[in-house]
Amino acid sequence: MASIIDSLRELVTPAILSRAVGETGESESAVAKGFSAVIPAIAAATADRSDDHEFMRGLADLATSAASGSAADTTAASSWLSSLFGYRYAGVIDSIGRFAGIRGSSAASLLTIGAPLVLGYLGRMMHTESLSATGVAERLRSLRPQLESALPGGFDLPWLGRTTAPTGARDEARRRVVAPERRASLGLPLMLLLGVLGLSGLIWWASRPHAEPPRASVEIAPSPVGTTGTVVLPRIPSTIRSDSIEFASGSSALTPKSRAIVDAVAAILRADPNATVTLTGHSDNVGALTANMSLSRARAAAVAKTLTDDGVASDRMHIDQVGSQQPVADNSTESGRAKNRCVMLEVAK
Repeated sequence: MASIIDSLRELVTPAILSRAVGETGESESAVAKGFSAVIPAIAAATADRSDDHEFMRGLADLATSAASGSAADTTAASSWLSSLFGYRYAGVIDSIGRFAGIRGSSAASLLTIGAPLVLGYLGRMMHTESLSATGVAERLRSLRPQLESALPGGFDLPWLGRTTAPTGARDEARRRVVAPERRASLGLPLMLLLGVLGLSGLIWWASRPHAEPPRASVEIAPSPVGTTGTVVLPRIPSTIRSDSIEFASGSSALTPKSRAIVDAVAAILRADPNATVTLTGHSDNVGALTANMSLSRARAAAVAKTLTDDGVASDRMHIDQVGSQQPVADNSTESGRAKNRCVMLEVAK
């Protein structure tokens, strides 16, 4: 009788492999190597979430639907993968890309193709073994060591076996508190934010007639030479929008300029605990729609992870993706395509 590892490997049929090669434009050997990481990574990460009852209830519904032969929806697959990996989604894409020697957009495409395969396998297992959501959770929990051992050599997800989000007082403090030396360096990002966001949101807001806004201050920790200071910011308006968080082609890694903007947004969010942020990932129109949808989701997840690292609680963020379907600039020019490789950021009360 085939083991679950063998069964998972058999999910990637020649037809699936051929489809992925056509969508990504990568070599067959590179795609096959990518799938050797994608399938066990999805399965192992799913088993790692087996103690999350809400996640497993949603998984059971999706798995049952996938096993029945329902057509996989690209947006639904990307959303489920984002839920599965959380703020690590962008990192998983980058790790698969490096492991297989393929572009980030291709790695994202392989994940989107692989997700329905694993979901369908789990749905068939639920049917064969008459498992409920609780039953499949218990089954995955027992299979967790095997699934983690199926990850190929040279590819690792070191966070497996831990909770998906930081827990405990120490981790909560780490999420909310930025190291003094990091906070002390926020002056430049804040200046960049006022310059970049001013072109899209702040200038519009400032041009409207209104009374002098209340002001909030962000304390800056002592610098290495022992000085202290206070950065005084206007309390944020009802909405700030920016499309200036851009990425290289096929990548979900923040550029230094984009990282500075995100750091500055994090400073504003920490200064106003009532503010929330919506992150919508975009892509240009180069490549397959499936890959672009996944890549745009990964870009939004990368910004969310940076905000989390900067001390903003994850429950204040909402992630969405539109791929190439809602361009912010003209895709017929290189400069327009560069602008479309972005995350739209909206900070609101």
